[in-house]
Amino acid sequence: PTTAAPTTTSPTTSAPTTMAPTESKEPCLNLKKKKCTEQCVFGNKKIKVCLPKSKEQEYDCSQHSGKRTICRGVEVCKFKNGKCFHRCGGIPKKACKKVDVCKFGKVVNPCAGCQLATSCGQSR
Repeated sequence: PTTAAPTTTSPTTSAPTTMAPTESKEPCLNLKKKKCTEQCVFGNKKIKVCLPKSKEQEYDCSQHSGKRTICRGVEVCKFKNGKCFHRCGGIPKKACKKVDVCKFGKVVNPCAGCQLATSCGQSR
């Protein structure tokens, strides 16, 4: 019996596909606070805001915008200028403490770190 030698095909040669380094379109990406440039703003990891005291008091009041009677019928909602919103939404610390369904607390900042000023506000 004769044994056939395994046939091998020569490998095809092609140039390696490496990405050439390109300049990032995001000038604020991964910058430290002191290196955050003029077109960027730096945000803390957490921000202090007025929040509902409990899960039961969380409610999407915006679904009742334009409907004054329904909005005012919900205890945690407030109606003003044709819009329905939560009583805890966007009020300062002193006013927050006066509203019985609200508390002042910390939440994760969606604009934490160095971010573009156009997407996270102009304050430095």
